[in-house]
Amino acid sequence: MQKNIKFLILTIQNFFVSKNFGIFLDKDLSLKIFKNLKSQELKNINLEKFSRLYVAVSHGLLDFEVVKVPKGLPLAKKFSAARLEALRLFELFHGVSSAEKIYLAYYPLSEEEILVSRIEEGLLRKCFSKFPRGVLIGGVFPAWAALYAYLRAYRHNFEENALFYVRSSGGYEGFWLKEGSIAGILPYSSETAEKFLSHYQGPVKELGSSEVLAEGAIFFPRFFEPAQAPTFENYPLLVRPHISPKVIPLWLLPILIFGGAKFVNYQQASLEISLQKVNQVLKEAQKKYEAIEVAKKKRQEKKRLEKALYAYLPEKRPSLLRYLLEITVSFPEEAWIRRFEFRGPEEIRIWGEAENALVVLDSLAQNGIFRDVRFLSTVTKNPVSKREAFSIQLKVAVSKEKDKGPDGGGRVGGKG
Repeated sequence: MQKNIKFLILTIQNFFVSKNFGIFLDKDLSLKIFKNLKSQELKNINLEKFSRLYVAVSHGLLDFEVVKVPKGLPLAKKFSAARLEALRLFELFHGVSSAEKIYLAYYPLSEEEILVSRIEEGLLRKCFSKFPRGVLIGGVFPAWAALYAYLRAYRHNFEENALFYVRSSGGYEGFWLKEGSIAGILPYSSETAEKFLSHYQGPVKELGSSEVLAEGAIFFPRFFEPAQAPTFENYPLLVRPHISPKVIPLWLLPILIFGGAKFVNYQQASLEISLQKVNQVLKEAQKKYEAIEVAKKKRQEKKRLEKALYAYLPEKRPSLLRYLLEITVSFPEEAWIRRFEFRGPEEIRIWGEAENALVVLDSLAQNGIFRDVRFLSTVTKNPVSKREAFSIQLKVAVSKEKDKGPDGGGRVGGKG
């Protein structure tokens, strides 16, 4: 209910906003406010209540990363994927803990690249403490976005493959274009930016002072859709509502407010009741599901036990000693067995050494009682005995008749 009331108050305030202001927040946390678009004078003024502020934040206060995202995803999911990768990179390169409260802004550079900007929550709160009470934050975004809006508003050869920048008190704010789209952000540091400019291949255009950024902040809502605007989290783009007094007379506003509050309260109460019923149904379904899972596990365990017991019935076991005898007879005189496994009902594995492992394999294959005789792994040379170490897997034909071997059926999984 409290969130609904806050949203209602914000909507009413936004309806009555009479002035827009563009602000450029420099690295020294000074506020440069542009008021008069006609004279283009940069002034520090006292903001009035019910004014909307569009805040462009200096590159020097932000961190930037370009992250890769899968193609074909909806924009919201791309931003969600970019957030996870950006948090990892910020922690890796800038020492930013994932537990810290930070705000991120996203902008798609291409189908698979997202530009992510980061700013600390505490820094924004410190800056906003200078604002008078009652004003609305119409959006907080990187300074390059304000420069982009300024160029679009005045059409400064925007479609060229060119680099545009503005010098602020501490560094550079700018970006370069590729086929009319933003391709990258100019470094903020004066030394780094000047070195970059000296190597940039293409037109370079300087656009006045930071006054341009404050003015461009006002144009920002014209050229960015709210869903795609690179505004920081918790400070989304807030534009002037397109509501005509001719359609909704102001004298009806109090009635609409009162009725809206009552309706929201009623809807919330109804929703809470519905949620309680849904939760009850979910709990009952969860209990039934858990009972089914328990019965399913018991049934699987019973089947596994039956299968294990079934395998140990005398009539189901082949004669282990019979196969041992056949293997002994088939083995060359100079070969010996190091390990023997009977993985009933059909598979036998042998590990051993011989002068020639291939002779052992061939000898076993010649015995008609065995089939699918093959090496389990590569034959190696024992550096001590100078013999070839081998591992062989073979299968036997399991008789369907009751086993009458001298071992009484042997055991499954035995080793020798």
